[in-house]
Amino acid sequence: MSGPDEVDLLNPVAEERYLGSLLLTASHTGLRDDALSALDPGDFADRGIGALWSLARRLAEERRRISARALREAAATGKHGFVPGVLDRKIAQLEAVLEAPRTVEGDVATVRECARRRRLVAVCDAIRQRAIVGEPGDALRYAYDALAALEQGETTRPMRFDEMLDGLWEAIDSPEARPVHPTPWAELNRRLNGGLRGGRYYVVGARPGEGKSILLHNIALHHAQQGGSVLVFSAEMGAIEVAGRMAASGTGVELNDIVAGDLASHPRAVLAQWGEQHCPIPLVVDDRERVTMGYIRSQCRRHKAVRGLDLVAIDYLQLVGSTDTRVPRHEQVARISRECKLLSRELDVAVVVASQLNREVTRRGSGRPTMADLRESGGIEADADAVLLLARGTIDDGHTTLPTDELHVYLDKNRQGPTGELTLRWEAYYARLGD
Repeated sequence: MSGPDEVDLLNPVAEERYLGSLLLTASHTGLRDDALSALDPGDFADRGIGALWSLARRLAEERRRISARALREAAATGKHGFVPGVLDRKIAQLEAVLEAPRTVEGDVATVRECARRRRLVAVCDAIRQRAIVGEPGDALRYAYDALAALEQGETTRPMRFDEMLDGLWEAIDSPEARPVHPTPWAELNRRLNGGLRGGRYYVVGARPGEGKSILLHNIALHHAQQGGSVLVFSAEMGAIEVAGRMAASGTGVELNDIVAGDLASHPRAVLAQWGEQHCPIPLVVDDRERVTMGYIRSQCRRHKAVRGLDLVAIDYLQLVGSTDTRVPRHEQVARISRECKLLSRELDVAVVVASQLNREVTRRGSGRPTMADLRESGGIEADADAVLLLARGTIDDGHTTLPTDELHVYLDKNRQGPTGELTLRWEAYYARLGD
């Protein structure tokens, strides 16, 4: 049973009734309007006050005067879905508690804080119930997603234009305040205005075996080598396999030899020295097979709080699960993509995500991929700040089509710079792409 202190933390009766009483008087319209914009109807523990709050907001939207009479008339129409008699009694109750002005800002903050507590308690109760009656793994995934959704609902204060201009000048005069994370490739950096940036979402699309994982791993390793904190989510391959690929790209020891364990004394020594030098780099790989964006978001938040975080790499988008399996898959993927963008902005990190392409690209004569080939959703290209599409170079000898040592990179979308095509050197035997 809840004690009186717990009830006060969840149900601020005095504050809610005072704020509700502001709807009934014309003497504090400025305070009332500020409160109306700051609080949602769902923030009130008293549902009757919440319903009146919703009615008052609708009156304000219709530019109608807010008063006890106007609220009664709006409730009496029945078209808003409220029970008129119940709201009429609530209005009478609030009229009885009209009092001298209080600190409205303080009451608004208290009501909002109590609403946050109630939502958190409700989520924790739901998590507890699932942990008791469901599978532990499912309960844990639900917990990650539910808590992430709760935190995602937190809003930031809108910014005035003068504040925006101050921020713009700070970015211009203090570029270190908005660091750029160069990729390993000079031409790509030039087109991306120096490299990757926090708050932006980058998509790398390719068919299987055409370099999307290599490109992601090369970017992640390069950034960590420069001292940047990197978190890689690898649902496609295990952490040891990722380490082998990064070691091959960093040492020039062939990947096949590393995988087979067939290392002569010299490459073994090279690999050992490289490993010793790179042990301290701030790079972490999470190779959990079944991940959701709720899990990814919670891990990123924790990582940023503990170690700092600059870059998040996800390999790959279509392997990220959804908690809402009732909707069509393309809607699930669109939602996942949107959450990748939101993650980049929320944590001010660069989010680089590999994505599969549809098979149709292989049936096309040119073999040149387009953003329409991004698999399972058109929302991916809409959300991304930049889209890189990869395709191996080929040569036709008259009898068959053979791959070349070139990888074509089509920068088909770039919100912050020019689009176009560039070519990288295909060095898959070292799990890397050269300039």
